[in-house]
Amino acid sequence: MNDGTPIIIKKKKVSHGGHHGGAWKVAYADFVTAMMAFFLVMWIMGLSPEDRKIVQGYFNDPMGFMKSTPKGAPNIGPSGGRQASSAALAQGEATRRAEESELQSLQKEIKSAIGSSDGDAQLLALMEAIEVNITPEGLELEFVEGNGVVFFELGSAVVRPQARSIITRVATQLRASGRLMFVDGHTDGRPFTGGSSDNKLLSAQRAQSVYQILRSAGVPEAQVLDIRGRGDRKLKIVEDPNDARNRRVSILLPFLGGEEKVMDDVDGTPKEGAKFTSPIDLKPQKPELSHR
Repeated sequence: MNDGTPIIIKKKKVSHGGHHGGAWKVAYADFVTAMMAFFLVMWIMGLSPEDRKIVQGYFNDPMGFMKSTPKGAPNIGPSGGRQASSAALAQGEATRRAEESELQSLQKEIKSAIGSSDGDAQLLALMEAIEVNITPEGLELEFVEGNGVVFFELGSAVVRPQARSIITRVATQLRASGRLMFVDGHTDGRPFTGGSSDNKLLSAQRAQSVYQILRSAGVPEAQVLDIRGRGDRKLKIVEDPNDARNRRVSILLPFLGGEEKVMDDVDGTPKEGAKFTSPIDLKPQKPELSHR
């Protein structure tokens, strides 16, 4: 039908703001903000009272806080968590140096306690076979057999009389120091030819013999962490496993990381207020070979 009447087409605009608009983004942003605030509050609640005051000072005056941050303040930056401050590292280094100085003093006392040979050739040989050194592990005292019969009868764990006398002198200093210790027996790499025994067993028996002398001289049992037979597993002369100097008994007084457990000189119990922490595991271990 075409009578000249104009045809009018109406187009209705449809709005999709209900689902594809921006209102939901505002709600989501509010939710994320609320969750961030929640976790921030939980983190602050887990801090110590001192650290809470530091955080409070930051929010009260951020610019002033950055200019006068107290030493040891927690890290509240993007990485989160507490980071070691330079002051803490310096304190740890100072503690380490103080303990090294203490062990060096003990080293001198032990060398002085060994005394002089008074012209006795056998006693002089014993004294020269005792080594007292500061190692990365701590103060190590070694009774080195070397060539010939020195501290023990050949192939046995029997301590010679003169050697017993010197070990007793050393034990007095060790007892007075109150420091914890390990007693380790070592052999060279030569196969043991004495009947049914072997190097590992012999090293454990010799360590046990030295331990018994320490106990007889008054060293408390609790002061000795462990008695170990190492055999030829920790050679002194690595390049020559058969070197006679690998045969020895060592007493190790380890570094304790600053707060040391000091034993009472009378009954062997920890002194009041003493603590014991260490970067290495110094808990008494089950002996590799038991000879008690």
